[in-house]
Amino acid sequence: MQTDVLIVGNGAAALAAARFLPKNMRVLIVAKSGEKSTAKRGEGGSNNTDLAQGGIACPIDENDIESHIADTIKAGAGRCDEKAVRTLVTRGFDLIRELCALSLPFDRDEKGGLIRAKEAAHSKARVLQVQGDHSGFFLRLFLLDQLSAPQLYGAVIDLLIEDDCCYGATFFDGEKMENIYANRVIIASGGIGALYASTTNEPLILGELQGIAAFRGLTLKDMHFTQFHPTAIDRKDSVQKPLLSEALRGAGATIIDDRSRRFLEDYGENELSPRDRLSRAVFAHIQSGRKVFLDLSAIEPSLFRSRFESADRLAAKYGLKPPISPAFHYSIGGIAVDSNAKVLGVKGLYAIGEAASSGVHGANRLASNSLLEALVFAKIAAENIADDFSANGDIKIDPIGAAALNGKDDQTALETIRQTLWNRFGVVRQKSAMIEGKAILESLEKGDLGVLTRRSLLTAKTIANCAIAETQNVGAHYVKKETD
Repeated sequence: MQTDVLIVGNGAAALAAARFLPKNMRVLIVAKSGEKSTAKRGEGGSNNTDLAQGGIACPIDENDIESHIADTIKAGAGRCDEKAVRTLVTRGFDLIRELCALSLPFDRDEKGGLIRAKEAAHSKARVLQVQGDHSGFFLRLFLLDQLSAPQLYGAVIDLLIEDDCCYGATFFDGEKMENIYANRVIIASGGIGALYASTTNEPLILGELQGIAAFRGLTLKDMHFTQFHPTAIDRKDSVQKPLLSEALRGAGATIIDDRSRRFLEDYGENELSPRDRLSRAVFAHIQSGRKVFLDLSAIEPSLFRSRFESADRLAAKYGLKPPISPAFHYSIGGIAVDSNAKVLGVKGLYAIGEAASSGVHGANRLASNSLLEALVFAKIAAENIADDFSANGDIKIDPIGAAALNGKDDQTALETIRQTLWNRFGVVRQKSAMIEGKAILESLEKGDLGVLTRRSLLTAKTIANCAIAETQNVGAHYVKKETD
């Protein structure tokens, strides 16, 4: 099979890239699962876009651009690439206006003005939403409606890389394996959330593409900066935890414990502190033996019903004071790319969205910058491909052997990875525990594992190695002192 551009993934970054590529290019999208979101909200399968509640952060006007940049850099704890942040915000400001012109239905007030929500670590209310806390779902539906590129469903097993050039990918559709040759490849496969025992992510988000990139000698950067969301429903019956949007706290929801105390001041925090600090405060309070809840009762009922439909549905099940705990939410690191979203060290390969390490998030992502990043760098990648497009010469690469697809130890290994990353590379870390965790992960290599499980394991090992090598407590990476 041959195409001009192969896109791996079907979330916002992937669909936006397909939308922005020239119409005369042959584009093919491959992803693990199909368009479930068109049937039911919150069932995105292999993408997290449908689950994104908060919205898209965007400057209020030109005068707010520098403030948005400053908020992003501050939240990133000194590890942001300032040039990349400036690109994100300035190009994002123009792109959102372009999407408005294309009739993306952002929420508006009675006078037609854009409604903006306040989220953690933003100095101003600048987060745009689409249908309240279903922003990601309706953004992806909007992009799907404009999509003309075909989609195939299955698993990318390998990248076809020879002599520092990417020629496509090996794809398995559940029945047959084949090479898809492409003049350009865009990785937009998302993050790593389902490698953790508690996550807000879809259960198919297993970080295989990051592992494939590492296996092929490409650089994974900042993989230890793993962001945890402080207000996920504390349910024990599933790895995936329902998210309670930050915008709820911006609208007046408070965090309390089982004594009805707003305890965050004890830890020097408040409801709109940056996610890393707030997650540690909630985690510490739970570790002290208390239970923690998000009190939604202060939000005006009509506002709650109209702006927070997802939360309203969860409240019907868990009450107006649902139990919460931190859960893995977002992979800040990823495949290292340059300012044009090109993967470092290989020609013809791009990475965008959560799969990439673009430098915009530093050590701790600012709320609702993720969808903005997905859209902005999708457009940058598409523009770069259009400006510098050329066809690869004829080449044939043997695909990986089919016998390596599955192993009898896959499920046991995945569960061990989840428990190891959650317990030893979670909200709060210890050096000795991380070293033990690395050894546990390395021991899994001896098992009978399929190729994708091995790639997920390689991603997990990279997280461990990056965390152990980090010398500072910064952003989402926090190591507490050893106790006697």
